[in-house]
Amino acid sequence: MMERIPVWYYLIIIVITLSLGSYSTYNKDIRDSKYFFYIMLASAIIGNYVWVYCSKRLNDGKDILLFSMLWDIITVVCYYALPLIYVGTTQRLGWQTYLAATSVIACTYWFKVTLGE
Repeated sequence: MMERIPVWYYLIIIVITLSLGSYSTYNKDIRDSKYFFYIMLASAIIGNYVWVYCSKRLNDGKDILLFSMLWDIITVVCYYALPLIYVGTTQRLGWQTYLAATSVIACTYWFKVTLGE
């Protein structure tokens, strides 16, 4: 059954998992609750399982590199962009914050593209 699902669709699971982890990290009520550890543990287990499963199914170095670049972009969006949007709407952030987030995205992209050549 799982073999019929295209590998790239598993990135949807990662978006959901990382978004939940990011939201849990930045939400004080969840972070202070007894469930925080279990939410983050489940997020880590699901993420690692999806990575191992998908990298075994891809088998091609270039496909794995593309998959990892998409994974990194999703991670940056979930753990940098979403919190910046949330915090930026509730507090005033300086231009340095947005410049730092943009440089993280640009450097990750540059590293993956030069690695793939």
